Amino acid sequence: MSDSIGHYDILGLVGTGRLGTVYRARDTRVGRTVAIRSLGEPLQDPLQRTRFVDSIRPFTHLSHPHVATLFEVGEHDGRVYLVYEFVPGEKLAVLSSGRPLNVRRALDLAAQVADALAEAHAADLVHGAITPTSIIVTPKGHAKVLDFGLTAWTVDTGAHETAARLAARDTSLGTASVAFMSPEQVLGKAVDYRTDLFALGSVLYLMLTGRSPFEASTTGDTAVKLLQSTPPPPSRENPDVPPQLDAFVEHALAKNMDDRYQSAASMAADLRAIAALSHARAPESEPHRAATGASSSPRRLMLLLGLLIAVIALSFWYWREPLRQAWQERFGPERAPVLVIMPFRTAGSDLARAYYGPGFAEDLGRRLGHIPGVTVLGRSTIRSRAGRAPNAAAQSVRASVALTGQVTPVDEDWTSIDVRLELVGPEDGRAIWSANYRGASRDVIAMQARMARDLAARLNVASRPSAENNRALLRLVEPVAYETYLQAREALSGNDASRAAQLFESAAGADPSLIEAQAGLAEALYESAAFESRSGFTEIEGRMRDAAEEAVTADPDLALAQLAMGLAAPGVREALDHLRRAVEIDPTEPATYLAIADVVRDLDPVRSIRFTHRALQLDPDLPLGHYQLAVAHIALGQFEEALLETARGQALAPDRPWWNALRLRVNLARPSTRETLPASDVREAVGFPPSALLRAAALHGTSRSGEAAALLASLTRMYPGLCEARALMAGLRAQDGGRSEANRVGAQVVAGVASAANPAPLFRCAAMAAAAAGDGQDTARWIARAASSETGLRYWGAINGVLSPQAGLHQRIYPWSVVARDAEVIAAVARLDAAIARTRGDLSKALDSLLAPAATK
Repeated sequence: MSDSIGHYDILGLVGTGRLGTVYRARDTRVGRTVAIRSLGEPLQDPLQRTRFVDSIRPFTHLSHPHVATLFEVGEHDGRVYLVYEFVPGEKLAVLSSGRPLNVRRALDLAAQVADALAEAHAADLVHGAITPTSIIVTPKGHAKVLDFGLTAWTVDTGAHETAARLAARDTSLGTASVAFMSPEQVLGKAVDYRTDLFALGSVLYLMLTGRSPFEASTTGDTAVKLLQSTPPPPSRENPDVPPQLDAFVEHALAKNMDDRYQSAASMAADLRAIAALSHARAPESEPHRAATGASSSPRRLMLLLGLLIAVIALSFWYWREPLRQAWQERFGPERAPVLVIMPFRTAGSDLARAYYGPGFAEDLGRRLGHIPGVTVLGRSTIRSRAGRAPNAAAQSVRASVALTGQVTPVDEDWTSIDVRLELVGPEDGRAIWSANYRGASRDVIAMQARMARDLAARLNVASRPSAENNRALLRLVEPVAYETYLQAREALSGNDASRAAQLFESAAGADPSLIEAQAGLAEALYESAAFESRSGFTEIEGRMRDAAEEAVTADPDLALAQLAMGLAAPGVREALDHLRRAVEIDPTEPATYLAIADVVRDLDPVRSIRFTHRALQLDPDLPLGHYQLAVAHIALGQFEEALLETARGQALAPDRPWWNALRLRVNLARPSTRETLPASDVREAVGFPPSALLRAAALHGTSRSGEAAALLASLTRMYPGLCEARALMAGLRAQDGGRSEANRVGAQVVAGVASAANPAPLFRCAAMAAAAAGDGQDTARWIARAASSETGLRYWGAINGVLSPQAGLHQRIYPWSVVARDAEVIAAVARLDAAIARTRGDLSKALDSLLAPAATK
């Protein structure tokens, strides 16, 4: 197979089988990803090819949310190929894997498939091969029916023989495929739309019980069983199945076509009716029995009356707190829907899972953030509130209520959990509402969605839950993958971005439907490039973008996915489009505002400060917010304000290594303070690479080049991918007479630019290397390249703002100071400034509208 089919570029192999090979490809005309099925061996007869292509074209007109759209059918090298919508997710066969699905989810998926079949049958189109492998479940929890139109190929070429014929020839089609045939298919009789309905009944049976209704050890035995036997009712195989489904399945699997359902639409209606009935079912309380007679004795009557009064009084005393809560809810003052979330406690003796409660609380905060009308404050620093009184935490951020909780495992293996929630008032710290939830650990996301819905109702939010929360009600996750994801969140909150990235990647591998893990991976990779520099940005940029695209493709309504795409986007406008969407979905996520501030910092530091203030309004205890303010003030030359924000941030998180870097950067811009530079501490500086780079620049400025070289040598050994360290080292070598070494490093940087798929992130380092070596012409050339495109401008600003080249050029910080007076450099900087001004003007209205609504209500 060549690297392309027509105008489709092949991206990779999806799978092979009897009906050809499936590839993932890119449609070069419209830029979308598609799935191409190249069918079997080349058809030598042109008339046969034409007949098949003509028979399948009607399927290209079929459009439905639960159908993988067939875009095109064509010919290439004698083979017929079909171009389908590329659908991410897991095939139903994999999702089931021998175990029953949640009944609620099975009914929902079956109804979606029935809807798709109803649309096709209305257009006189029959699928003819509905099996668990022809249905894919997207990460959003939606069913998509694959391979509409393939029956035309099998009929025309004989690729799909009846089970009876194959059994007679002792040829195996595979019992899994035969088990979902209809009786008429097994016997080689004519088929119609009712064949699809029988197959859907078989698929539903599999979802409810974990096994197909007619499967046996051989193809022949399976065919005989399908023709002659009746499967046991699904409720006998799975006690969770409501009895109404037994009759439904029996009707769907009738051997005679006339005895089955006669339309997919009626199947879908019955499925939804059964689902509604099952959901509404609840055990009824026993009726109160009336007294059969009255006391004949006045003394007995008085005694009973006294006993009744005592019981009532005792009941009031015993139920005093619930009654107070009810009174408060019914007659108390209405509370504004602004809350702060405390880290949930993890109950039990399993200290190894101490991360579970705080991580669960953080995730619940995100579910709440997706509900319009609910404002959640302090979401990024939930763990820092451990040990604080809930009412004090609410008062500190001016929230109207605090949410506390406890997660308790039901069993040692954590297959199920209990979660208790309490809303606590800010005045007296008393609970004003509480609720208990129990569910399987694999249902944890749906549990959070229900909690978010209930909490919104208790907060008197009238708006309906978001589309993302509605989808979350249907999602299931692998418990081990979810726990790994929570550990990754804990690592990221503790600024261990590299470990977080490894854990996110592991969680996504264990459960590809865990969209949040893919989004978290992009976020962690970004943080590791900004604050750890263990690898160069160009090394992780592709991984970052792949993870973000996986997340946003799976669920574009998830704010975390849009945030991930904003961080990974190569262009300024694209980044801000995704971040704008994230704000629209969840306007109380501080990380999104910080990401916007980071994107626009070198383009518009004033607006960067405004967005950072919004983040701090939502989470006043956010140390990174003060760091972001400090670097923006440095870009504006407001050094006293930068030092003030540094002190504020350090008071919140004194153990962060960022604060010395900020002070070093201020010292570099104020020559009068450079002589006060203390002796270098290599361990401290290398622990935060930006700090080491600034310290090396400061040491060079005070004629301590030997110390600077030693520091940079340590840095390059620890972080070989840190291009800026090699660039500064080359400059030091050049000034010490090692011009050849400087040229060699410069050539390596240039070669890296030339070979990179996206060279824009390296323009800054190439310009730095040229400046350090005193080459004004090359410095100007790289600055001009950065100014020539939006992608160049996006990456010209350092990911970590303390290393901003734009501020360094204007404030003449080393190494930019070496070429600051070069005429070509001055002209290139002027062009760069003009490009930044144009972009700033284009973006101003879009940015300001994001700050128009009030952050809290």
